[in-house]
Amino acid sequence: MNNREEDVDPGAIRHSPAVAFLGPLGTYTHQAAYNRFSTSVTYEAKNSIAGVFESLSSTIPLAVIPKENSIFGSVVETYDQLRSKAVGSTVFIRGEISLAVQHCLLVRKGIRLENVTRVLSHEQALGQCTQFLSEKLPNAKTVKMPSTASAATALFEPEYGSTSAAICSKICVNLFEGLEVLFEGVQNEKSNFTNFWVLATSLDLPLPGTSSTKDSGRAIIRLASLTEAPDVLSTLASLGLFVNRIDRRPYAGDIPFRDIYFVEVSKHADRVVNGIESSSKPIENGEIRWRDVVESAIRRIDSGKWEARMIGIW
Repeated sequence: MNNREEDVDPGAIRHSPAVAFLGPLGTYTHQAAYNRFSTSVTYEAKNSIAGVFESLSSTIPLAVIPKENSIFGSVVETYDQLRSKAVGSTVFIRGEISLAVQHCLLVRKGIRLENVTRVLSHEQALGQCTQFLSEKLPNAKTVKMPSTASAATALFEPEYGSTSAAICSKICVNLFEGLEVLFEGVQNEKSNFTNFWVLATSLDLPLPGTSSTKDSGRAIIRLASLTEAPDVLSTLASLGLFVNRIDRRPYAGDIPFRDIYFVEVSKHADRVVNGIESSSKPIENGEIRWRDVVESAIRRIDSGKWEARMIGIW
């Protein structure tokens, strides 16, 4: 097995910024990161979402983490990490990636469908592909693996290689030389999407892989309650911003039953916020920056009742 992440010049890699992601290589988080950054970065796989957060530093200034799935909902571990004091201080959300979760059936090159007697994958992926397996491989045995990526690498083991297939992400074909795709889109549910966040160690760090510098008009504000019965609705109204969604997690402190709210806001066409126009036009055209609009909104929150901080903007 030749484990190759990208076919790029080794000299260029040394000067590329590093991106941490929830590993191992070949996961859907890796796929999302690669879709966003391609060969403009190097990739650092981490064993947990907490490990991704902890790895952010001057040597690994970027990261990609899962935010939510269209079927299974928010990723709780990610939101728990957003409670950290470092988030909004030395770690910021700088972008969002949407990925269609498309399972593929991979085999070693030369293996035909009629040769397959076992299908390897993570338990959830196997459960999400039952219709395909029933139709195309009704007699094949399913084998549970720690991850979809580990299923792909197992195809190189003598125990599995000549009679097995793996259900995993298509990126595994690029990572592990010697594999090919027999079928794409083998999952039961075709509208299965996962959103991911791009993290960075600074609000001003240039993100590789894109030349655009315009605001996309999204931000997330963390509100930590300092009282037992906060008036959430009035506080949201005082922001004067268009609220897209609200997530809530327990406050990570000594006082029980206090909450932290993650409020995702966005620009709204032709919307005037407390006399300040929130426009999608860049600042050089004479308009107020989206970042200034969000910071102004945060200053309107009662600091005696809430600890408010902008933890992301993109």
